[in-house]
Amino acid sequence: MRAALASQLSWTDVEAFLSEAQDRGDPVACAIHHLRLDTNHITMALRNPYQQLNEEDGEHDEVKREEKEEDKKVEKKQKKKKKKNMQKPESDGLNKPVLIDLDLGLSAFANSKRFYDLKRHAAKKELKTIEASEKAFKSAEKKTWQTLKEVRVVASIQKARKIYWFEKLLWFISSENFLVIAGRDQQQNELIVKRYLRAGDLYLHADIHGATSCVLKNNTGNPVPPRTLTEAGTFCVCHSAAWDARVVISAWWVYHHQVRYLSRNLVLHGYA
Repeated sequence: MRAALASQLSWTDVEAFLSEAQDRGDPVACAIHHLRLDTNHITMALRNPYQQLNEEDGEHDEVKREEKEEDKKVEKKQKKKKKKNMQKPESDGLNKPVLIDLDLGLSAFANSKRFYDLKRHAAKKELKTIEASEKAFKSAEKKTWQTLKEVRVVASIQKARKIYWFEKLLWFISSENFLVIAGRDQQQNELIVKRYLRAGDLYLHADIHGATSCVLKNNTGNPVPPRTLTEAGTFCVCHSAAWDARVVISAWWVYHHQVRYLSRNLVLHGYA
C-alpha cells in the first residue's frame, strides 16, 4: 500500500489495486477494512494472533482425544454425553476483529508505540481518577463523622416528678416550712375546708367579701410562728379582689374548730 502511494497512483487506482489483492486472498489486503487516504490513514480489522494459536492447539488436542475415545467401547448414551462435554463452543465471538486506524506516514513500530503511549496515558489517567475518588470519599466520610459528632444529642431519661395533691390548688411553702393552700374558685374553697382542714390547722381569710379561703397546714402540734402567719395573710390578700382594686385591707385567722359549713355557707364561731 505504501509502495502504491509512493508511485503516485491515483486514489481510484489504489482502491482498484486493493480490491484485486483481496480477490486473490491476500491476508494483508483482506485485513484492510477501509481506506482514508484524505487523512493518510487506513482502517484494519486485526485479531489477536496469540489467541488464534491457542485455539488451533486446542482443536488439535480435541482431535487426539476423539481418536482415543473411538477406541473405547462404551455405551451409546455415554458416548453422546462425552461428545457434548468435549465439544468446544465456537470461539469466533471470543476473537472478534478490532478496527484499528493506522497512520501510513508511520512505520509498524511507530504505530504500535503510538497505541502503547495512548494506553499508558489512559492507565495513568485511570489511576489518578481512582486516587482522587478515594481522597474525595475519605474527605466526605470525615466531614460526615464530624457533622454527626456536632449534631449528636445525648439522650437522657428524666424521671417524671410526682404531682402532689395540693398542686391543683393555690399554694406556697412558707419560710418556716409550713404549707399554705387556697381555693381557685368557690368549689375549691368549700373543698379545702371540708377535706383538708384538720386539727391544728388554721383558717385564713382576707377582710373583704368574696376572697379565697386559705388553710395553713400545721402538723407540728406547736403554735404557728408569727412570721408564717404574716406570709399566709399576705397570700390571702394577694389573691383577693382588693389586690386588683389596690385597696388596703387586712386578713384574719381562726382555729380549725371555729369553722364549719352549713348549707354551703361558711359559719365562724368566733375570732382568735
